Amino acid sequence: MYGVQVIVLLLVFSNSLRKGDASYELFLGILGELFQSDNVLPSDYGLNVTTYVEKQGYPLESHEVVTEDGYILTVHRIPHGVKNGTDGKRERPPVLMMHSLLCSSMDWLYLGPEKSLGFLLAEAGYDVWMGNVRGNTWSRKHVKLDPDRDNDFWEFTFHEHGYYDVGAYIDHILNVTKHKQLYYIGHSQGTTELFILTSMRPEYNEKIIHGISLAPIAFMTDVRSPIIGMMVKFKRQLNGLRSKKPVIVAVTRISHTQLPPSPALTYLPL
Repeated sequence: MYGVQVIVLLLVFSNSLRKGDASYELFLGILGELFQSDNVLPSDYGLNVTTYVEKQGYPLESHEVVTEDGYILTVHRIPHGVKNGTDGKRERPPVLMMHSLLCSSMDWLYLGPEKSLGFLLAEAGYDVWMGNVRGNTWSRKHVKLDPDRDNDFWEFTFHEHGYYDVGAYIDHILNVTKHKQLYYIGHSQGTTELFILTSMRPEYNEKIIHGISLAPIAFMTDVRSPIIGMMVKFKRQLNGLRSKKPVIVAVTRISHTQLPPSPALTYLPL
């Protein structure tokens, strides 16, 4: 699945590249490596989050969080690092990290302890929480609905990711850690979810010390990719689809949602 996701994303975003650009040459190089190499997958591919993190020598907790509309989500926690130990006297501020499109909590860890932000923050003294939005590998549960049988399970959008999922995570983390505020880091889709939450439920601004947005996305009406552009153009028709596959149904309201700025946010266009 990892290789398929990479290929799909490359094909989608290749439409915005121009021949001669450095990014175009990089794209060709990556594509060539994918099809020429016999070892496309990383050496630890196939390990679940728990096994992978413990293999690196770090502690990991898995928490299930139930949203207001009945989705059962899983957030993974690295409470402390290896080098800084479990010194109970040290204050460890919580940080919630939300992944990008087609990704999961694992994406904050793939590069190992020396390069992955999840591990680096744990070593820097943070209490690291990595969320998973409804519908991904770690959050395919509901109090009533079966994702493999009930089409209604997939009736959600980026709006619900932000309004319900991120809100539920923040409340759970603050309840467990007994902190009143936390830090937030989102990548791409993870930034969209933060914009939705802090705009539609402004009371959550008071629960965020600082929000860091990596490759932020607020509107999709001017994207260059013709594939995503067509999905945005026909969002109303797509909203009417009922499918067990969430890929199409997920592109929805965000293209016309008004998102006023939030004082808690920092924009980092990477």
